Amino acid sequence: MLKYLIPAVLMTALLPTTATAQDAPSTVHVAYRDLNLQSAAGVKLFERRIEGAIETICPDYGSIELARQRVVAQCRAAARANVAAQREAVLAKAGRGDVQLADRTIR
Repeated sequence: MLKYLIPAVLMTALLPTTATAQDAPSTVHVAYRDLNLQSAAGVKLFERRIEGAIETICPDYGSIELARQRVVAQCRAAARANVAAQREAVLAKAGRGDVQLADRTIR
C-alpha cells in the first residue's frame, strides 16, 4: 500500500490586503516524508521546497515597484521566521533517525 506524504511544515505569513495578495494562499503544506533528511542532498531539496512554499505565499508577480518589492521581502522574512522552529524540529528529528520515509512498495 502506498503511504501518503504527511504534510508537517505549515507556513503562514500576513500579506497586505491588496487584490494580488488575496490570490496567494496563507498556508502551504511542505511534504518531506519522501526525503532522506540525513543526507545533504535531502536537506537541500527540503530547503528548496520551503523556499518554493514561501514564494507561493509571498509572490512578487514580477513587480518593479520598490514599495511592492519591500512588502514581498518583509513577507518572505516573516514566513522564514514562522517556519524556522518547525524546520529545525524536522531536521533534529531526522538527525535522530525518527523520520520515516514513505513506503514506495505497491501491493
